[in-house]
Amino acid sequence: MPFDLPLGGGREPIEIRLLDALARGLDSVPALAANLQDPPEDVDRAVAWAVANRLATRTPLPSGEHIALTESGIANVGLQRRLSSMLGPDGQIDVAQVGAEIGRSWQAMQDGRAAEAARSAAHVLVDDAERETTVAALRDHYAQGAISLPELERRTQLALTAHDRGDLDTALADLKQVVPAALPAPGGPPSPMAVVGRGMACRPRRGSGP
Repeated sequence: MPFDLPLGGGREPIEIRLLDALARGLDSVPALAANLQDPPEDVDRAVAWAVANRLATRTPLPSGEHIALTESGIANVGLQRRLSSMLGPDGQIDVAQVGAEIGRSWQAMQDGRAAEAARSAAHVLVDDAERETTVAALRDHYAQGAISLPELERRTQLALTAHDRGDLDTALADLKQVVPAALPAPGGPPSPMAVVGRGMACRPRRGSGP
């Protein structure tokens, strides 16, 4: 930004005061000039600066024009107000408060990136191996008592017909990772889950009869 927040006394730059006035609903050069107590030509130049920096929009209307903040402009006003709240009467900076604000901003940025990554991953197409892995996880949840047999059947159907990872996430919704259930001893009778799994398989095993 081509202006700085003043540390201490003195009048804030017109650009900062202009953005704050726009945030308060003033939307024309005459109204802004009256509120800011600056010459209209100075306000007009500040508006042009805000538009050039994509902090505001300027829309001609039959009755005049409408000036409004963009999303970037709104974010800028919020940041300037938070910074102003961290300054003492003599312009001293509350270092602890600034550090906390930086931490919150960083965390919000990380959360936003994680959410965007999750949204992108949800649309990645899945193959049979991923569907079968999800079905196996559902069997483990059932074996450990996390879900009932009807719920297992419902979620297994979702997994077997999954198109993308978002569908698989839906099949596993609200379930924690669990330790896989122990396999039956070689030659022993099949577990109830093995029977359920075979009955829900998306295709018959190779070499099996009709």
